Amino acid sequence: MTELNGKPLDTYLEAAISGYQDAKAPMLASRVAMLYYEMLRHKDLYRDAPPLLIRMTGDDSDIRSGLFLEQAALCFLRIDPPMVRKYAFHLILAGHRFSKCGQREHAYGAYVAALDVYNGRGWSLIEDHIHFTLGRQSFHLSDMEAAVDFFLKLLRAGRQPASQQSAYLKEFLYIYKQFATRAPADRLAKFATLPLPDLEHSTIRVSLLEGHQPSHVVSSDDAWDSMETELFDEGYSRTPAPLRKTYAGRGNAAAVGKGGKTACAVGGIE
Repeated sequence: MTELNGKPLDTYLEAAISGYQDAKAPMLASRVAMLYYEMLRHKDLYRDAPPLLIRMTGDDSDIRSGLFLEQAALCFLRIDPPMVRKYAFHLILAGHRFSKCGQREHAYGAYVAALDVYNGRGWSLIEDHIHFTLGRQSFHLSDMEAAVDFFLKLLRAGRQPASQQSAYLKEFLYIYKQFATRAPADRLAKFATLPLPDLEHSTIRVSLLEGHQPSHVVSSDDAWDSMETELFDEGYSRTPAPLRKTYAGRGNAAAVGKGGKTACAVGGIE
């Protein structure tokens, strides 16, 4: 880096950025950062650029943060050797910021570029997140056919819990209904087969008790024995204890069971 008064020029630029940030002047700090970034890019110092660009992101402006994150992603791709995963990850972050500020086309482009990296690598949760986001962005951009196609990829996966699959299916049906009202028949034929999940019959459990979640297959005798055990656990004894007579007073008798609890009481015994 070029020197000025015996100090590297980047030292002055770093100090200027820090000063503007401390003074709560993000636009001036961004101006210096862009100047600094252009100097690094001119000298092919792409490895030094991402920390600078990521540092300039913040909550004060989503669109400015999205632009800095997008440029940081491109720098990761131009490093030798390219850091492809960091490139894709920062594109996702940039797309999220673009989406938050309503820049749907920029968000769509960032997510599509990231999908080229993640697709087919077996990272199912990342793929699901990208397909879901692209499906929504396509819907808001009025590209219903692309939206349906992205949601179909979510339904084919079958890697989510039941609640998540249900949410994806509901949103797909809403989007498909919107698409079906305006699309010609030949385009609808493309989506004729809906990839519903298969049920594993060997794992199905049927319970006759409300709220009961059976952990294994039980016979009818086992079920009744379980209910009997629960009944006795509520305060009854499986084998009634022998009764003994105690006299509480003239003309009254009480039969007391195990633990001193009264099992029955009768009067008129002489």
